[in-house]
Amino acid sequence: MSALTWFVPLLILLLHSSTTQAAAGSTAPTVDSLCLSEILINTPQPYDAGEIGAAQRKADSAREAIQQGANFEDIAKKYSDGPSAVYGGALGVFKRGQLAKSIEDKVFAMKVGEVSDVIRTKQGFTILKVTECGLMSGVRGASGPPGCGQIDVLTETQGVDFGPYLRLMLSRVRENWYHLIPDSAKLKKGKVAIEFAITKDGKVADMRLVAGSGDRDLDRAAWGGISTSTPFPSLPSDFAGPYIALRWHFCYNPDTKAKPGIAVSISAPGDLEVRVGASEVVTATVTGTKENAVEWSVTGSGCSGSACGKMADGLYLAPTVLPNPPTVTVTAISKAYPSASASVTVHMVQAPPH
Repeated sequence: MSALTWFVPLLILLLHSSTTQAAAGSTAPTVDSLCLSEILINTPQPYDAGEIGAAQRKADSAREAIQQGANFEDIAKKYSDGPSAVYGGALGVFKRGQLAKSIEDKVFAMKVGEVSDVIRTKQGFTILKVTECGLMSGVRGASGPPGCGQIDVLTETQGVDFGPYLRLMLSRVRENWYHLIPDSAKLKKGKVAIEFAITKDGKVADMRLVAGSGDRDLDRAAWGGISTSTPFPSLPSDFAGPYIALRWHFCYNPDTKAKPGIAVSISAPGDLEVRVGASEVVTATVTGTKENAVEWSVTGSGCSGSACGKMADGLYLAPTVLPNPPTVTVTAISKAYPSASASVTVHMVQAPPH
């Protein structure tokens, strides 16, 4: 399903399916998103010059009323022919690539609260407003660093308190997420952000990974935490909108302060170069406590599991196949105080030909 089309199937700003970018293909974190409201004055097809002129005058009158201080939402309900008119023109959240290029360039140059001039499109004349997305960054899970376990609401809440609803979701998703983290990944660190929408009946739509951790196990567990929790309860009955759009932040082993005086150090230099199939001595020391055992973790953005190499008896054993990119991070984590850790970066190179 293309982005948000269940809400505004006639929205003239969306690209046609042949040119729409696949939402799931974007894995880079971005702040390039905004919320829009619209006033749409339709023009007939085939075009009639007289009716087009009348539609333009109606759009100009609506824009003039807003300039004179009229409320955009009230004007949208009164004048707009678009399907979002009943909601005061609210369309929801859009990211770069979801709008026609000419529209995207205009709205991403606007500030929150700013209203566009009348824009001519194939379906008529439109006026756009960049709106506040109703961010609810206070809805969080268990205590932790800012941004961890946080749910952002990206669409207007219409004054409805979504706190109880989101806390119910949080409990369900967190339980499923924990069960999906493989044992081999439980000591890894990383952050994942996923955006999706929940429709009136609690179903999930338009789910996309917007910030990956670089580790497939971590990304899959976070994705599964949401997908296996559906359907969610229906949206609150006092919410008139057809959906809410959310961004969910998952954190794995976030950095917190260790017990004072406890530290982990690694004998190897900050960067190592190891040939594929070879080994290198890497040892760890825990100071500040008698409990000196450590757990080792080897991770990389281009590999997982044994394909990244492994630690055994004080040696880092490089894989026999060069990962892409050929870099991994070897981390030693105190078993007694997991917040105390140290890492070394390993760069792998091909063995010279014989």
